[in-house]
Amino acid sequence: MLGLHAPELIGLVLVVLLVFGAKRLPEMGSNVAKGIREFKKGINDEETPDPAEVKQDTPSLKSIDASKSEVEEIEAQLARKKAELAAHERVATPGAE
Repeated sequence: MLGLHAPELIGLVLVVLLVFGAKRLPEMGSNVAKGIREFKKGINDEETPDPAEVKQDTPSLKSIDASKSEVEEIEAQLARKKAELAAHERVATPGAE
């Protein structure tokens, strides 16, 4: 551990205690722990896909609106074809009415 033995560590702890005070040390330790957790989280986030890449895979609202309008157009064409077929059947069988 960087060549520090028990006497050096005790001396270092005493100096840090004198410089920062006993009330401030737990706060500093907690901040160091948070920093380490954030660092680990940042490293692990590199393995997950980038949100921009994921966004490209999901359909946009524009493409959904375009699809809806295409479906509505197809439904309108289908309704016209059904009306033409019904009219054609009425012409083909005039006595059936």
